[in-house]
Amino acid sequence: MSFNHHCYTALLCVVFAVITGCNPAPLSVVAADFSINGIKGTGATKYSATSTATTTTTGKTSAMASNANANANGVQNVTIDLTSTEACSTLTSLVAKVQLSDGVTISPNPSSARDYSSPVTFVVTDAYGTKISYLVTVKGKSCAATNTSTTSPAPKCTIANVGSTGYSLVFKACNETNLATYYDKTECVRDNATNLIWEGKTNAGLRAVGNKYNNLDSTSLLQIAANTAPSTTPLPARSPTQVEIDAPDNAVGYKNTVNSLSLCGSSKWRLPTLAELQTLRLLGLTTQIDLEWFSATNFDGYYATSTQFGTQVERSSVIQFYEKGSSTVDNLLRDGTVWHPTLGAVALREHSVRLVRSAF
Repeated sequence: MSFNHHCYTALLCVVFAVITGCNPAPLSVVAADFSINGIKGTGATKYSATSTATTTTTGKTSAMASNANANANGVQNVTIDLTSTEACSTLTSLVAKVQLSDGVTISPNPSSARDYSSPVTFVVTDAYGTKISYLVTVKGKSCAATNTSTTSPAPKCTIANVGSTGYSLVFKACNETNLATYYDKTECVRDNATNLIWEGKTNAGLRAVGNKYNNLDSTSLLQIAANTAPSTTPLPARSPTQVEIDAPDNAVGYKNTVNSLSLCGSSKWRLPTLAELQTLRLLGLTTQIDLEWFSATNFDGYYATSTQFGTQVERSSVIQFYEKGSSTVDNLLRDGTVWHPTLGAVALREHSVRLVRSAF
């Protein structure tokens, strides 16, 4: 009688199992060893040379399965205490490192930054499909929260009461003698009724009252009007490019420059809506604006708004502050062109600009 190779191997396996008590060699490394910022976690049962292996439903041996049976619900509680090594810890964005046994996987990915202000559950799966949950709790002293509010901290000096009507100067800072200082009217002015802060104007320079701009603000709308004058080559309407929108002679480009300089301590300046700009008008007067507060105002032209004129994407609503007829609300082509009897479309950049922002 002869034995083939497979029968001989099976016999050896049976003999070996009887000799060893049916226990294969145990795992000698931990299944999942967590650490954050170099601090190792404590509390979870580790798999050592004394771990007893059992047979899973797949008929294969798993040291993790025996450990799961030894813990309530198969959950391992891991605590990582950062308080002894870190003055403060930002628990909302931490990356964990995990040492895993061969053939073991973990989910979710611990190497991705995540919020540990509450315990986080990871599921570890061994090569035989057995799963154990690890509940990782991180302890840390909270860092002082960074003030991300757009409002300034309360000053120590006394600020003048602005009331709810009229205009007022905008608070700047407390000086070295603890007295309140304010921005000049040529920089900014506060409307106490609307809580809007308006850009002031100067006589020369970047924010000069006489400067004029185009009012292009979309690369997807046909804001540059068609040129159909008989004396010129007809050109179809088109959308502006981003370069044209960001140009210094366009309202958006001007706004971006002012914001980069943090006028009156803010980078939130924008073009006003039609409704907002109308709040500055004083009806019934020849000069329809309060000259005590807005002495640098262009009365020879129109002020731009961010409001489209009806359905005409190439036009925006504008306001003039000098009485010329029954209405001071009008519209202009956004590209600043006007029609000349013989020259056709002539770009004049007719829009004056007064930026605005919220007081809060």
